[in-house]
Amino acid sequence: MPPPLWWLILALCSALGVITWWSRNFTEKRELTRFSAILGSVLMIALVIWTWSSDWVD
Repeated sequence: MPPPLWWLILALCSALGVITWWSRNFTEKRELTRFSAILGSVLMIALVIWTWSSDWVD
């Protein structure tokens, strides 16, 4: 089972996905859209690397 920090990063990544979608479709804040998309992508890459390199995955 993944450690608690992994779940926290996953939740943050999910929230950033929603923020990116919302800011792109309902606001004119391009900086917020870009920031949330880049940060969410970096966190997702970190999760994938962490998951593949862990020993808690069968």
